[in-house]
Amino acid sequence: MSGEGPVFLLKDTGQESLFAARYRLASFDVEIAEHPFRAGGVSFPAGSWILPAKDGLAGAIHSVATDLALDFVSAASSPDVAHHAAGVPRIGVWVPWADTDSIGWIRYILDQRRVPYGYVRDEDIRAGNLREHLDVLLYGHVDLELAEQIEGCRNAGPHALQENAADSSFGTPAESDDITGGIGYAGMAEVQRFVDSGGLLLRW
Repeated sequence: MSGEGPVFLLKDTGQESLFAARYRLASFDVEIAEHPFRAGGVSFPAGSWILPAKDGLAGAIHSVATDLALDFVSAASSPDVAHHAAGVPRIGVWVPWADTDSIGWIRYILDQRRVPYGYVRDEDIRAGNLREHLDVLLYGHVDLELAEQIEGCRNAGPHALQENAADSSFGTPAESDDITGGIGYAGMAEVQRFVDSGGLLLRW
């Protein structure tokens, strides 16, 4: 941290830790500069962060700067540059029952960076209304053909995955009365509806 003042600035040079930093600073406003600017003799590229003054901000910035190796500059006032707000997106990780293991690595990455997310099952996709509680839907690599991704597990009859006396680890972190059937074509329509209504689908 350098400079003096209640406003904090951060260059965006593509640092990987920016992702985690936004969630660590979730209770504070972050504005994104739309053009390059200078402040305190330092040049900042477009995309750089502007954090307006707020109680508790300096302490939070110090913690984030230390933990994530980010360099913040403090200033007396916000720079005179066009900017827009950067909210904190609500993330869902879609974990199809037919292949849960590889997407577990995405969950591991988010957990390590302390980025909150929702665990989205096939039945959650089928239920729809995704945009009401998600802004971003992450879908990772799966070792499944397209038909398998849509139709899911094909066991004969319902197949539950729940905690029981023989398998105490079942049901954590998600459980189901029936893991068969995939999202189906109705679920595909719900994913399309999510995107059409402004949601972001990311294939990771």
